[in-house]
Amino acid sequence: KGNEYDTVIAINLLNGKIPHWNEIFNVSDKGISSARKLLYVICSRAKNNLFLFSEVGYFTSKGDLLYPTQLLDKIEFDYNI
Repeated sequence: KGNEYDTVIAINLLNGKIPHWNEIFNVSDKGISSARKLLYVICSRAKNNLFLFSEVGYFTSKGDLLYPTQLLDKIEFDYNI
């Protein structure tokens, strides 16, 4: 297993970035399996705090709006507030 950190912050969790456009267009599962693996690695590295950001207002170079990756909707979180 890789290094763990007290706090992990992941930004730009947007469709087209995770999964990347190349995987969306060139892979049969639209890049979902590799994106799922990447999110697992991100989440498994946090010891205490995990912050996942999927901001709105980002656009592609063609001017299309980027949306949050659909994988974030499938993650169940236990909040310890």
